[in-house]
Amino acid sequence: MGRATTPSQFLKLARGKFRSPDPFLTVKDEFVLRRIAPDSRKVDLGEGAGSDLTFELLRVMGFDVRAIHAATKNSLNFISEDLRRRPTSWLYDAAKLVV
Repeated sequence: MGRATTPSQFLKLARGKFRSPDPFLTVKDEFVLRRIAPDSRKVDLGEGAGSDLTFELLRVMGFDVRAIHAATKNSLNFISEDLRRRPTSWLYDAAKLVV
């Protein structure tokens, strides 16, 4: 995978006016770093993980992504154009790959 030719806008978007800023969120050496709560622990989802991937969950994930980009000028036009070019099942297929 090649390196990006322009600096990432991740932190700018993550700290935008439509987001609740995380003061511990940062990027270092191309890795996104964030604090994990002291009482958090890894959750083993088991072999059936992702089997309940529903349209509602995907809709909410999309809503969150839209909220990140809402503050960026013309980004919603670019996102809409990109989504029109993709197959209807692209997000479901991608989500199933990572679970």
